[in-house]
Amino acid sequence: MIIMQIFAYFSLGAAVVYLPIYLQQKDTFGLSSAFASILAGGVVVIAGILGVLLGGYMSDILNRRHPGARVLVSGIGFLLCAPAFALAVTIHNEVVFIVCFFISAMLINIYNGPSTAATQDVVPSALRASAVALSLLCAHLLGDAFSPSLVGLLARAFDPTPGKLHFAQSVAGQDLSLAFLVTCVPTLVIAGVVGILGARWMKADVAAAELADKAARQIRPE
Repeated sequence: MIIMQIFAYFSLGAAVVYLPIYLQQKDTFGLSSAFASILAGGVVVIAGILGVLLGGYMSDILNRRHPGARVLVSGIGFLLCAPAFALAVTIHNEVVFIVCFFISAMLINIYNGPSTAATQDVVPSALRASAVALSLLCAHLLGDAFSPSLVGLLARAFDPTPGKLHFAQSVAGQDLSLAFLVTCVPTLVIAGVVGILGARWMKADVAAAELADKAARQIRPE
């Protein structure tokens, strides 16, 4: 769970910081700062809400038959998000961008409910809050804490001009696109694969947590 979230947060953090900047570049869409922020923020909010609701509903339905469904749903969401995000940052057409960005924002947020529930499922009840806190701490420290800096450095490195002037001239769209493709897309794929493969161990982990709870109740003084 933690490994999956680290790679997912890496992509999420970089996208949140740089997508409005990407939309403002003259070699992509050339939007104003205000409109780029409204477009990116509006899509993220609407698609994010739909993704959270869809992920929670799907994982609860599937979890009745498959104990690893919560992690599996998260992994599938990340895996499907990768090609949608890749299309969003490579095809410079407004309609295609909005559609692909909406789909990717929805898919990347599918994990929110299922992953939190899965984290609580695999630890004793007395440790559930601590487990979620530790999971989020690791995801932020090892994921989105440095991903914006890395993507920015890569985008600058991809700038072929002497003096690296693309950002100053607002024509760094292609540089950012390449930086997204070599960082965010692979990390989304890794997060998806980790989630899908990790789902097979959920049944045993949940059983171990339930056994620990049962043992704690037996030794607890009346």
